[in-house]
Amino acid sequence: MKNTFPSPNIHRLRSILAIPGVLMFLSPMGLFASDPAELPKVMDDSISTASPERAMYCPIVDQDSLARLKSVRLSPDSLPSGYGFSAFSSSPMFDCTAWWGTFDDPVLTRLETLVQKNNYNLRAMLKRIEASRQMLRQTRAGYYPSVGLMAGYDIDRDSGREASQATDAFTNTFFQLGATVSWEIDIFGRIYEKSKADRASLEATRLEYDGMLLSLEAEVATQYAALLMYKQQLEVAQTHLKTQEDILAVAEARYKAGLVSKLDVAQARSMVSSTRLLMPQYRSNMMSAVNALATLCGISTADVRNMVENSTTPHLSVPLQVGVPADLIRRRPDVAEAEKQIEVLAARLGVAKKDYLPSLTLNATLGTSSHNAKYLFGKNSFNYEINPTLTWTLFDGFAREAGVAEAKAQMEAEIETYNYTLMTALQEVEDAMQNYVSAGRELTLYADVLESSEEVVNLSLERYRHGLTDFTDVANAQITYLQNHTQYASSRANLFNCIVRLYKALGGGFSGLNQ
Repeated sequence: MKNTFPSPNIHRLRSILAIPGVLMFLSPMGLFASDPAELPKVMDDSISTASPERAMYCPIVDQDSLARLKSVRLSPDSLPSGYGFSAFSSSPMFDCTAWWGTFDDPVLTRLETLVQKNNYNLRAMLKRIEASRQMLRQTRAGYYPSVGLMAGYDIDRDSGREASQATDAFTNTFFQLGATVSWEIDIFGRIYEKSKADRASLEATRLEYDGMLLSLEAEVATQYAALLMYKQQLEVAQTHLKTQEDILAVAEARYKAGLVSKLDVAQARSMVSSTRLLMPQYRSNMMSAVNALATLCGISTADVRNMVENSTTPHLSVPLQVGVPADLIRRRPDVAEAEKQIEVLAARLGVAKKDYLPSLTLNATLGTSSHNAKYLFGKNSFNYEINPTLTWTLFDGFAREAGVAEAKAQMEAEIETYNYTLMTALQEVEDAMQNYVSAGRELTLYADVLESSEEVVNLSLERYRHGLTDFTDVANAQITYLQNHTQYASSRANLFNCIVRLYKALGGGFSGLNQ
């Protein structure tokens, strides 16, 4: 009986690596796109010439831009005026907001939408953003005067025995009503620097949210790919099990006819049992992926199962939009957040330096007072007091000097953190691109191996029917075919995950603070 399990489309699989705008190579100098004319010299002929589209390539980071990017090292002396970093963010923002849409999978799109709405970590981060926003409002309130009302009643009795000559005791009572004003006039910029620090802190918190969202989106895609991989492996095992049961029937028929020994039947049954043994683990792995998706998306496992019931492996031959300037790496949420943290600490350094300057405070009181309440609004009952005060600390045991040194050290430490974050981002992009290219090549090779394994199964089975070989060849061919088919499913999932990691390394759906 001929094995009827369908063979993969090898030519379609081989064309996966020929996606326009994707193909890249790694050199010792870093990540760069090769000249299209030089690509066939580098790539295998089977990969570089399978499609006319292979002549189209779009660099992710050109070599000169990468060299400039790798040479970036911030230092306190190189900080732009105002401690801003707009010079590093001048190029157009690459728009890949819904990067998972390139897989053209409505189930994945639905899951990504749910994680944005329901994930509890994201909700907590939104609350922290709101807390940072209110802190900024609180600081900015210092620009305005503090106005209050007062009302009171006072009674006091003076002793008649305080002087050398005794007198009658004196009791005094009066009512008072008025308004108070207190205002720290920010002529030296202390409140301005505090507001700038809080504003930068708010933006850093938003960037932290973007980074968390990107990580969760990538995790959802990874778990979804794992679920589909286990589902496909289960289907592969079920299909192979049916074929192996048919082979077992052939072995039993030949044994009953006296053509072979019972060893052939035992081997066939062992092969069938081994395949059945794989299925419980696949089902368990599928449930683990479903549970993970339910937790990430904040929904029940039943809802996830209903959503993915009819899902199939997403298309991998999609155009990845990676033709972007090198400055995109700086706009990764983690890099942008590290950059913004420098701005926070630079502003706090400015606050510490403002302690060397004086402060001007205006206190004023306007009201009325009278010994009798009915005279409170009489002509002679009104009073006021205005107290402008300029205070300037001349000596504090060098506390201000220590405060400035501490703020500067914290800023310099954050600069080193930024440099490391930037280099780590470059490494992740290079690793993701290399893994993507390797995964695509691996999938192409597995497709060839799978095709050859199917042919071996058919030939060995045909020879066994005619008594030209023993059952061991058939069993070995079937086991190898199942293993290769399972690995092929894993390889497809690995390529999917490599694409996801590449999007994540490039900042994924991060769209900047302007949104």
